Amino acid sequence: LPSEIKVCDHSGGGTYVQKGAILYSLPVEAEEHLITNEKKTTEDFPAFDLYPAGDWNYALCPDEEMIFEDKASGTDSPWTETDCPFSITVSAKKIKGWELERTNTVYFVDNLYEVPWKRKYLKGDFAFTPRIPDEKYILDNASEETERIKLVPMGATRLRLTLFPKYSK
Repeated sequence: LPSEIKVCDHSGGGTYVQKGAILYSLPVEAEEHLITNEKKTTEDFPAFDLYPAGDWNYALCPDEEMIFEDKASGTDSPWTETDCPFSITVSAKKIKGWELERTNTVYFVDNLYEVPWKRKYLKGDFAFTPRIPDEKYILDNASEETERIKLVPMGATRLRLTLFPKYSK
């Protein structure tokens, strides 16, 4: 079905790219950390935390050209970051100082279907995706160099950036 590349603004800030029903993301190289103290992890089905091992802190330049590529994958599993047949190449700028948020305490609810909820606290080294920076921060901290980055369908990624800050002068 024919479709156009659309850049959409998210109500909570940030912008994302879609073509038809498919949402596109930047695949981020991941470093795996095996979780051994999780009660649901097993030897057959281990749990992992994924941390960025490559660049991810980009702001999208939505006013610049976006190029859609549709190529035959030639593999039995086309929905991977490297073999995905569809991609969109976009312009982006790195944002200096926009980094993962870290904390040593988190709380969670593990009895969601019971009343009252019981809030539990967990100590450790936790990293979270940061909030989308405001327009002034983006303009003040954007690199001068504009890069071309390749987005692939979100479902073909393990660790990804989908909601981008928007760079516009």
